Amino acid sequence: MKQILLFLSLTLTFSNNAQTPLKEIKIGSQTWVATNLNTSKFANGELIPQAKTAADWQKAGQDGKPVWAYYNFLPENGKKYGRIYNWHAVNDKRGLAPKGYKIPTDVEWKTLVDY
Repeated sequence: MKQILLFLSLTLTFSNNAQTPLKEIKIGSQTWVATNLNTSKFANGELIPQAKTAADWQKAGQDGKPVWAYYNFLPENGKKYGRIYNWHAVNDKRGLAPKGYKIPTDVEWKTLVDY
């Protein structure tokens, strides 16, 4: 199985319909997805709740609950930036990355930064 790193920063999007191949970019020895993550579902199909306000985001973090949000909580930012996810969504056992993809480890991030 091809391992592709999923880049979750604001520079890289894939849709909920990950049936189409994702654009990839090779950086050094690594292959990354070249678009922002933009899904409202875990890999198993379950919905990730949306945080519509900063207060929602903070409460989810305090309660240890996964959520996603639009950048600055503005839906119009979704098209450009995709969605952002709290740690609980990224680290959830249901999986955030689609099949064939994965969330990068600290070591993989360091390799990218060092490159």
